Amino acid sequence: MAKKTLKNSKHLVELIGSATLPAITLLSKVDQFAFLSVLDASQPDDSARSTLIDALSSVKREAITIADEEAVRLLQLVRFRTEELLEYAYSVITFEDHPELSTFDRTADAMTRLIWLRVKAPNIFDQIETIYLTHRPPDPSDFKMTPI
Repeated sequence: MAKKTLKNSKHLVELIGSATLPAITLLSKVDQFAFLSVLDASQPDDSARSTLIDALSSVKREAITIADEEAVRLLQLVRFRTEELLEYAYSVITFEDHPELSTFDRTADAMTRLIWLRVKAPNIFDQIETIYLTHRPPDPSDFKMTPI
């Protein structure tokens, strides 16, 4: 039997490589990423990531495809005026007095904060993704973030 390749999970592997282990653990609460719950965060980072990436070969192709598409959503946002988008998102969750506002760590890295939004405030994550899709390159020069 031929060994399964990870070509359909390029973005997922990139996400696993760039997100913190606690962020990956949080992300595993989203249905599309439930298979990430096998992460052993007690291992050193590199070892835990490697084990997790190796485990992807046992996940159904359909699940990997969906997770890879979801990973693209996170990766594209972390590359486009991320801090402005995250400040906007924070102002919304503050204004709405989000029930888990106290768990949002404004000092965490951008990917961790994006994952928090994807898990805890998916509607706000969708809003900032829409802003990205509306103002993304090639000509983002007219992009202006206005407070709510």
